Amino acid sequence: MIEESTTDTPTAAPVQSPLDLILTLKEPVRKSAAEIRVLLTADSKGGASRALDKVGTVHFARFFFLDYEREQDSEPYPTKLAVVTAYDGDFQAYVQDFVNNIGDLFDLLLNFVEHPAGVVPVQKNAQAFGQWLLVHNPEPLLFYSAYPTLPVVQILRNSQGLMQYQ
Repeated sequence: MIEESTTDTPTAAPVQSPLDLILTLKEPVRKSAAEIRVLLTADSKGGASRALDKVGTVHFARFFFLDYEREQDSEPYPTKLAVVTAYDGDFQAYVQDFVNNIGDLFDLLLNFVEHPAGVVPVQKNAQAFGQWLLVHNPEPLLFYSAYPTLPVVQILRNSQGLMQYQ
């Protein structure tokens, strides 16, 4: 269930913002990639999707591997993990919601990507975690949304209203 937020009604100004991360996998890279794949696709405790639902301001999230390398006579393997999201509202509030609702998942994920000391556990280091995210969040050349003024909560309400008429 989505909790009410301060951004639950349409506004004239865009409410959505991007968070895009390109993270370097820790050595041994193949093992890190395998662990991340299991972590993000396992359905224990509701899985990553259910955890993201709890944040309540995430429009979408994608996690995928990049920068594949190949050693002689081997399958290609990734060296980077991309995290692409769009969220509602203020960045610091988003980070705190993330820490409160999905911090345990990020603690596990951070075991397999390079990060500075003092970020994990994210629940105890929310400010440092937020700063680390900002450093790794490049300015997009283009951020498009078909509904930039609609927060997640309003989109869900609208879709529930439409379902009544089907």
